Amino acid sequence: SAMCSSHFGPSFDIHTGGKDHISIHHTNEIAQSENAFGVPMARYWLHANFLNIDGEKISKSLSNELYLSTLIERGFSARDYRYFLLGAHYRSEQQFSWEALEQARISLHRISENISEILEDPSCSADEASMARFVAFLHDDLNTAGALAELWKVVRSDLTPGVIRATALKMDEWLGLSIGSVVLDVIPEEITTLANEREEARARHDFARSDIIRKHIGELGYSILDTDNGTKIIRSKSGPAT
Repeated sequence: SAMCSSHFGPSFDIHTGGKDHISIHHTNEIAQSENAFGVPMARYWLHANFLNIDGEKISKSLSNELYLSTLIERGFSARDYRYFLLGAHYRSEQQFSWEALEQARISLHRISENISEILEDPSCSADEASMARFVAFLHDDLNTAGALAELWKVVRSDLTPGVIRATALKMDEWLGLSIGSVVLDVIPEEITTLANEREEARARHDFARSDIIRKHIGELGYSILDTDNGTKIIRSKSGPAT
C-alpha cells in the first residue's frame, strides 16, 4: 500500500499479481489503501495463474525458482521467454520446460526470419482486418495466445510482402517481441557442411546416417528445421564450443 500510493497515487488503473494473493495480500492492500484514502485502490485487478515446473508451481518456498540470468546462461534470451509466456492465457496454468522454451525460441526465430526477408515498403500499411482481429483478441481478457496466432496467420498469409511486414511490426508494438530487430544467427561453415552431408544422406534414403548427423549438429549447439522452403539451421540453446 505504501509503495503503490508513493509511486502511483491513492488510485490507479491496473494492479497485477499471482492468484494466490487474492485472499490475503491483495485483500489487505485494499483494506489499508481504501481506508486511508477513501477511493478505490485500483480499477482493474489481473491475477495470473501459476507457472509450473515438474508439476509444482515455481516459488521461492520450493526453491525451484527460475531467473533470467539462468536462461541467458543456457543460451536463451528474454525475448524467447516472453514469447513462451505469451503462448498461454495469463489466467491459465502454464507448464515450463526447457523443451517448451526451445520451441518458443525456434518460433520467434522463424517469425523474425520471415520479416527480415521482406524489404520495407513505405507505401504499405498494416492490414486493417488483421489488426482488428488481433486487437479483439487482446480486448478479450488479454488473450495473448489468440493474438500470437493472428500474427502467425499474417506471416503465412497471401497478403503482399510489404503489407505482411507492416502488419506484423504493428502487432509487435503490442507484443513487444522486437521481431524487426532480432539479429539472426550466422551459421559456421562446419555446421553448414554437416547439414549438406545430412541432405545427401536423406537423398539416398540413408536415414540412420541422417539422424546421426542431426544429433551431432544438435550437440554442437544448432537445430535443423525441415520446412516447406527447404532445410534451415538455427542456433539452439548454446552456440558451438570454443
